[in-house]
Amino acid sequence: MHAKSTGKDRIPAPRVKGILSRVPGCGLRLVLDRRHGERYHWKSFFVEVGSAGWCILFRLQRRIYSWSKSTTRKARRVSFLLRTAAVLIMLTFVLGVILPTARGQRTPDSQRTPDSPVTSWQKLETRMTDNCALCHQRLGEPLAKQVAEWQGSIHAWNGVFCDTCHGGDPTSTILTVAMGEQNGFMDAPLPEAIPEDCGRCHPEALESFWESAHGDLFEANDFEPECVTCHNSHDVTEVHIDMVSITAPCGECHDQDYIDEVRNPLIDTDGRIERLYDEILGMPGDNPNAPYLRNRLVRVRKEFRGLAHYLATNTIVTKRQAIDRELDYIEFMLHFDDSTVEGK
Repeated sequence: MHAKSTGKDRIPAPRVKGILSRVPGCGLRLVLDRRHGERYHWKSFFVEVGSAGWCILFRLQRRIYSWSKSTTRKARRVSFLLRTAAVLIMLTFVLGVILPTARGQRTPDSQRTPDSPVTSWQKLETRMTDNCALCHQRLGEPLAKQVAEWQGSIHAWNGVFCDTCHGGDPTSTILTVAMGEQNGFMDAPLPEAIPEDCGRCHPEALESFWESAHGDLFEANDFEPECVTCHNSHDVTEVHIDMVSITAPCGECHDQDYIDEVRNPLIDTDGRIERLYDEILGMPGDNPNAPYLRNRLVRVRKEFRGLAHYLATNTIVTKRQAIDRELDYIEFMLHFDDSTVEGK
């Protein structure tokens, strides 16, 4: 129970969510822990801790001032020194603890773009921690390069972090825990395990890989080619038609004629998918078909992008025909106007 107050000595404070603790007499509730492992935005954290510190300092000054009013001049000097010390302690805490932590969690603006995956971290609902990235950046090359590559990857954009592929405990700053075998940590995956590792998130791509000539060659050719051969490890980009070209990894094993034979059947369908996607995005927001058509097109686009894994042109053509029929339906529904149907 708190003593009654007139309300004049109370400091307004924001109400925040999380595991909370009340600062006596201030009416302030401060987040002291992280729920479900999520990381609070550094600005919010600064405001919350700063508000709590100011509230405590304000009450300390009030008590010292009340005490010094009825004491000698020497005692008032002591109270002044105590108040000065309290201010210095608060400034030391802010400048020495909060700001370095905040700066360490931020990504340099030179590495950001308006749509960069880094700026979207705070939008994610999943657990987010970048202890791995912070440590690797401080260790310099080549480890810092891996972080920069990952920050610009499709994996970072979709919330796939280091522990998804490497295991370990990224919430810990203790090396033997973060990279401990007891937590399932593994360094670079073994070449023979890469397809199955990637296949945990990409089962359709894994299936098409084993059905392809690449899958047939995998064990007989010292576990190459595999996923990393074409898609890289940390700087994984979104799949696009230009990945099938003589300048891409394809050219290391295949000549231009064969690459054209694989690529040409895909070009028209790829352009059609992109055109339909733009049309769906341009549909009015109140159109009930928009979410349905968008989700259906995303599924067919994902299936289409896996066709290059098959390599055999007859397989590509056969599977592309089924995709084209699905695109015919999506295009029909996109341009369908029920007001023109008789009886409507």
